Amino acid sequence: MAEYKNSLTLLLLALLLSSCGGLVNRIAVKSTGGILSQASEEVLQEGNWDIFYYGVPGNLKLMEGLYHIVPDDRKVLSSLIKGYAGYAFVVNETLALDEEYNEFDVRPNSQQAIINYSKAVTYGEEFLNTYGLSYNKLLKSISLKGGVTNLLRQMGTSKFELETLFFVAQAYGGLILFNRDDMSLISKRPMVKAIFDYVCELRPNINDGACSVFYAANLVLTPKMMGGDPVEGKKIFQDAMAKFPGNYFIRVAYLQFYIIPFEEEDLFEKNVALLEAEEKKFKNSLKFNPSNESNKRTSVKLFQSVAFKRLEIIKKHKGNFF
Repeated sequence: MAEYKNSLTLLLLALLLSSCGGLVNRIAVKSTGGILSQASEEVLQEGNWDIFYYGVPGNLKLMEGLYHIVPDDRKVLSSLIKGYAGYAFVVNETLALDEEYNEFDVRPNSQQAIINYSKAVTYGEEFLNTYGLSYNKLLKSISLKGGVTNLLRQMGTSKFELETLFFVAQAYGGLILFNRDDMSLISKRPMVKAIFDYVCELRPNINDGACSVFYAANLVLTPKMMGGDPVEGKKIFQDAMAKFPGNYFIRVAYLQFYIIPFEEEDLFEKNVALLEAEEKKFKNSLKFNPSNESNKRTSVKLFQSVAFKRLEIIKKHKGNFF
């Protein structure tokens, strides 16, 4: 892996410093960008939160080097959207929980979440532009029946487009979450929901329950007078945990967005006990054991690592909740 990354870095440097024509550079970068785009899916199989924390930033800068040469390459743009949105979600948003529960006045991780979600949203606009779309066009189509769906359908319905759109919406939603007093961003919520609706209708099981987490959290966090429904949100969380029992991030999101705000102490104790038992199994699965079938990598391991990192923070602040 190290040799592979070094080779890519050397290739990028060679392209940047080369006196060859721009066309040759673009062809080479497009090829490299395609490889990195395919390789980026591997990150979902990483169960070590610290490796993601330390390892991803350098790769993001490599992708931005490629973007500098081919700013209209969809695969490079997609990787940047997923990378910055993913890092904000996995790292910045997780560490920001500690700042929130401590009620700190200065919140550097929250600020980094805003910055990284902003980058993902900006690259999202560039990605939409390659299809002749923009956030402005999507916003204007909200009032028309099926307007957003009709526009997004022009992009196609492949796994590539739908996954990229999901991360665009997730980044925009995250940006709104960290700027709940900014009405210019709050007003974009219908557009974000419309993108989620489009993706989740076509791929309801994307990222092992991510659609359910969005809808449940949205219902719980939204005031009733604006369409919120905590009871329905709770039900969606519970149904998702039953449907995707291997994704413990759903259960931690249930703790974070419903159980703690609504002070359901019995549910808190029950779910924390279950998560603690699963955490032991998960951490053992990261250590090689020839007789252990859980050594194999799966697409939910990154979500598991986020779940248990957030659980660690939540448990530290239990005394503040009840």
